[in-house]
Amino acid sequence: MREINEDTPGTKWTRKALLESEKRYRRLLDNAPDIIFRMSLPDGKFDYISPAAVQLTGYTPEDYYSHPCLPEKLLHPDWEKWFKKEWKAMLKGDIPRFYEYQIIDRAGKTRWFHQNNVMVKDEYGHPEAIEGIIADITDRKQTEDALRESEEKYRSLTEQVHDGIYIYQGGHFLFTNTHISDMSGYSKDELLAIPFIDLVHPDDRAYIRDLSERRLRGEPVPDRYGCRFIRKDGAVRDVEAVVSVIHYKGGYATLGAAWDITDRKKAEAALVESEAKLQMALSGSETGMWELDIPTMAGIIDDRASKILGYHKNDIGTHTTDWDILSHPEDIPGIQKRLTACLEGHTTFFESEHRMRHTSGEWIWVASKGKITQWLRDGSPLRISGTMHDITKRKRAEDVLSREW
Repeated sequence: MREINEDTPGTKWTRKALLESEKRYRRLLDNAPDIIFRMSLPDGKFDYISPAAVQLTGYTPEDYYSHPCLPEKLLHPDWEKWFKKEWKAMLKGDIPRFYEYQIIDRAGKTRWFHQNNVMVKDEYGHPEAIEGIIADITDRKQTEDALRESEEKYRSLTEQVHDGIYIYQGGHFLFTNTHISDMSGYSKDELLAIPFIDLVHPDDRAYIRDLSERRLRGEPVPDRYGCRFIRKDGAVRDVEAVVSVIHYKGGYATLGAAWDITDRKKAEAALVESEAKLQMALSGSETGMWELDIPTMAGIIDDRASKILGYHKNDIGTHTTDWDILSHPEDIPGIQKRLTACLEGHTTFFESEHRMRHTSGEWIWVASKGKITQWLRDGSPLRISGTMHDITKRKRAEDVLSREW
């Protein structure tokens, strides 16, 4: 009968397979890019630490075996209190599945580590060892910090502009600045919870949806448009926006800048109404209208002014030389003097009575009144608008009276 401990073909094969398995496992551990370790408790001595420790910390496995306190020595000063707290919890068998912290390696470089942990307990449930994997995440952390800094600068910039800045994706806002809240009456948190389309007036929603879907598909659509939106208090406002498609958080999103144009729309409507009333008032009169562009000195007259001079409006040149030709040579210095006084702010209105050439060849008298109606951003005058009417009969009557006296 054979001894139980005698080698048999089966046991030899098993022992050989076991040795081969251990060799493969050892090669895996020795060549892993991350630190793999087993630390016994409660003494904190390493039973094993992989060679990657040299690459990531500058210390060899032998250094760790000889100096159990080495991990605490490597720890960044900002994490000392955290380590003491975690170590106490660890000895009680309480350890997070993973955590991140900083160390200072042998060369003095600060590194970020991500550590996964497994608590090993004995048959009585007492902490026996910790097994884990430590990965260097310094590059990732630097990228995250750079991205965070970039986002903070972007947020700061968007808060300084006067337009409402927003990003929406999948029909919801991902970012809004303070001006969007001012325009809509909703807080930033409320806006993030509201579907973007809910802010748009119901009559404009189909138009906005169509624009958005076509834009995201890459089709040519206007990047500037206007629509109405509804404030939190129910008020309807007119807005204008400029939008573009950007790549954001793994997908395509819409970046937009919007501003409230309600007051401008009201002013434009009032201007149209005012001009209509003026045209109606002048339709039965013989008063003509004119405009003079100051930088180019180009003049424009309406049909009634053209009729006064016997011209169709398209027959009259718009340059100052043409106006000089139409004006009587003796009256030009006076016209220029009064115009200069108006432009330089010495008078509020431009007023002049002078002679102009009629298509019949005769000189007729006209009375012109105007004022500056538009200015450039630097405050200099841009345009003068005014009226003119024929005073030839009055001038002739005055002339007759003067001769009789």
